[in-house]
Amino acid sequence: METVKRAIIKHLREVTFCMVEESNADIDCTKNRFGNRTMDSVKKVKFEKVKLSQISDDIPKVREQFYGKNLWLLLDEWVISKGEK
Repeated sequence: METVKRAIIKHLREVTFCMVEESNADIDCTKNRFGNRTMDSVKKVKFEKVKLSQISDDIPKVREQFYGKNLWLLLDEWVISKGEK
């Protein structure tokens, strides 16, 4: 399951326009096609918030669903505990 979730995060970074990843400990802008990857540069961007656990494991469907969107990804506990980002 961990490998699938890591793959989903990788594909989301490829297809989204702007992506922020939030865990209990940190919030990071991991992709920004509009400028720098800083939280300051995305202040005015409107995001769709989604929990990683609620995203399908079907990668082609995920790529199609989130293509070109601004995504605020709420990471699950396993990601945080494994140090994945």
